[in-house]
Amino acid sequence: MNCQELNQDIKRLKSLRDSLREKVDIAIETGLGRVAIESAKDNATNATNQALEKYMDDFYEKNPELKRITLEERIEGFVDAYGYTTARVNSISSIPGTDSLLIGGGSGALYEYQKQPDDSYRLGKRIDGFVDANGKPTGVTSITPIPGTANLLIGRGDSALCECQKQLDGSYQLGEGIEGFVDVVGNPAWINSISPISGTDNLLIGGDSGALCECQKQLDGSYQLGERIEGFVDAYGDPAAWINSIAPIPGTDNLLIGGGDGALYEYQKQPDDSHQLGKRIDGFVAANGDPASVTSIAPIPGTANLLIGGGDGALYEYQKQPDGSYQLGERIEGFVDAYGNPAWIGSIAPIPGTDNLLIGGEFGTLYEYQKQPDGSYQLGERIDGFVKANGNPASVTFIAPIPGTANLLIGGSYGTLYEAHVNNPSLSNLKKALPQIVHNN
Repeated sequence: MNCQELNQDIKRLKSLRDSLREKVDIAIETGLGRVAIESAKDNATNATNQALEKYMDDFYEKNPELKRITLEERIEGFVDAYGYTTARVNSISSIPGTDSLLIGGGSGALYEYQKQPDDSYRLGKRIDGFVDANGKPTGVTSITPIPGTANLLIGRGDSALCECQKQLDGSYQLGEGIEGFVDVVGNPAWINSISPISGTDNLLIGGDSGALCECQKQLDGSYQLGERIEGFVDAYGDPAAWINSIAPIPGTDNLLIGGGDGALYEYQKQPDDSHQLGKRIDGFVAANGDPASVTSIAPIPGTANLLIGGGDGALYEYQKQPDGSYQLGERIEGFVDAYGNPAWIGSIAPIPGTDNLLIGGEFGTLYEYQKQPDGSYQLGERIDGFVKANGNPASVTFIAPIPGTANLLIGGSYGTLYEAHVNNPSLSNLKKALPQIVHNN
């Protein structure tokens, strides 16, 4: 369906609406009374709704690839160990061998998001025992599957690192903490990101102040921390304040690592199958031109490229070149928050069943990165409605697919947790959808 055909359909709907209004006016002029007028209004509403329903069905039958994201009601009950709803959702990960998710947040907030017999999902009970070196509940900042096992590796504040281990009855329990994750001056470091290393059974772990090391599989199947990897510094030559995001580079055995103040590196496979840091990649800057922190990296579906998000509107593609190397593209304009300011990007995730990505950031910032007919990608319009309990725009900190569904789970500040449903628009939001549909066609 092209734009001209769509506009013709909209004109027919408007014509039907005008005709129904005339019938109401006739009822008023001929003095048929209030009951008759109300009946005429009801008939007009029903007829319009039926026309819109038929229009919606016809439109999506002709355009099955076009889907919209709608936010469901906010999910209650995500609280920290002290009962506060202020817990940020820092990380969400699939639980191996199940259709459930593990969700981590601030101050010991750790929950399973469990599939029910009717295929819906709900929060389970809070999993206790997530504490730092001082025995206090601590934030969960990263969760990732451990290669070759059904276990998860969980990172948190002050060097706290442990396995969440599958038990014989299929449940999961926390194992003992893994010691030794420290920054460049030897202090316990926060763990911000964990990623599998392609072609190995090892993981790469990044944290505060240049803390970067491999978690290496041993002969007995256990995991231990390797030595700290030197040289991860920001644009000013200082140990990067945060190593926020690590992601595989498509078609290679390398990883892309992002951190504070423009720290962006490839972790490159060597001829002896080991990995080493490459040179720092320049040019990752915010809307004001300053080196920007890298907060999220995700593959772009159907391409060999990555989408990188950072501070103050820093949004770039990392693009594969004809010689197989990668380079930063130009900064993508238009990623702004609910107040119109360039926003920090918190999380990027694929939208199931599409070639698009969902990008979340500060103050209610939520956008689709949409594939165009020529194969390129562009930002769509901002998606409204991601708010915290008091109704103010909430920051988006993590987005993850919900296993076995076409939906996403989105977590944010102050306990904000939503499902995003990828579906056809309901009748109630069809009118709002029409301008966007016209624009997209």
